[in-house]
Amino acid sequence: MYSIIPRLNISFLVLTAKKSVFSVLNTIELNKMQVFTQKRNPITGSTEWDVQHEDYDYHQEIARSAFADMLHDTERNKKYHRALQLAIEKMHRNGKKANVLDIGTGTGLLSIMAVKCGADSVTACEAFKPMADCCVKILQRNGVADKIKIIPKRSTDLIVGDDGDMPERANILVTEVFDTELIGEGALSTFDHAHKHLLEEDCIVVPDSAVIYAQVVECPMLQKWNKLNDLVDEDLNLILRTPESVITATGKAQAVFMWWELNMDTEVTPMLI
Repeated sequence: MYSIIPRLNISFLVLTAKKSVFSVLNTIELNKMQVFTQKRNPITGSTEWDVQHEDYDYHQEIARSAFADMLHDTERNKKYHRALQLAIEKMHRNGKKANVLDIGTGTGLLSIMAVKCGADSVTACEAFKPMADCCVKILQRNGVADKIKIIPKRSTDLIVGDDGDMPERANILVTEVFDTELIGEGALSTFDHAHKHLLEEDCIVVPDSAVIYAQVVECPMLQKWNKLNDLVDEDLNLILRTPESVITATGKAQAVFMWWELNMDTEVTPMLI
């Protein structure tokens, strides 16, 4: 059985049983809990897998990952904190308890913010168990371990009910499951499942919305990183042809720069991150 766990700028492919992986060149025998780490080649721009020994220390990857960068992103953290504060205050003004769900909690930072902002309950899930274990220690060091329930599961595996992971649906969702492409870590399916199974209908989501921007550029170096293949059918007939006259400026369309912004709250001046 295989499971891929993407976390920030690294991913882990974990094999939970003995398997043989066949390739054109060779066959590799993989023992229980053999681990691959996914990393980006800075020269080619492609993503590659590195085979690690079963004794591989996950915590070293955590230390080298972007978790620390996020923790020190003061401006981002202030906006998340303010958005959580507004969401919790709104629930209390409406006479409701503020029940927060934190998906992909990582170090637990957003869950701690929710507690500090007055949340009545906080449930946090983290699928990567070494990170979840680290989070438990962080909560203990910050004196909030008794106020935040950590569940080492994917959010799509959470069960709501008396005998489940959450006694009731949450009415506030906070999450930071975004990557450089915004939705590359499965954000759309995560939000869709949460709304259907984990959240109340009138819930507040932090962040509230997002906008993706794209700009076509001419850059021979970037063009070398990726090659676009022709789109053909089974008989090798060309399906997609180059459109006629769609340019607005002279030059070659060799790459697309993309960036995105998050709108943390729509009821006040938009807070973009």
